[in-house]
Amino acid sequence: MENYFDIVTIGGGHAGIEAAYAAAKLGMKTALVSMETDAIGRMSCNPAIGGVAKGQLVRDIDAIGGLMGQVADGALGRGGKAIGVLPEALKTKEVAHAGLTEIHIVKDMHERKA
Repeated sequence: MENYFDIVTIGGGHAGIEAAYAAAKLGMKTALVSMETDAIGRMSCNPAIGGVAKGQLVRDIDAIGGLMGQVADGALGRGGKAIGVLPEALKTKEVAHAGLTEIHIVKDMHERKA
């Protein structure tokens, strides 16, 4: 059996999910490949995307129909949680999702990614 895709996205995190979703919305036959299937869709730092530039990018993506804000809104709307993790240096600069269930302030980006 031969598989043909217009686009193959590698990785199921923030960028991979958004890229695959955008391509599928454009009608492309889309595949998403991940080394860890349990991690697909794990937007571990959503919705407080760690960094001023990334926070702006999420708002821009959300404005054109992206998933990151929708995932947080969907979880909250169904009684779930949206937990933000933000480095200490960015806590006054980052704009987090207004409905965060909780936010964890960590020492640095290394701790945030742990």
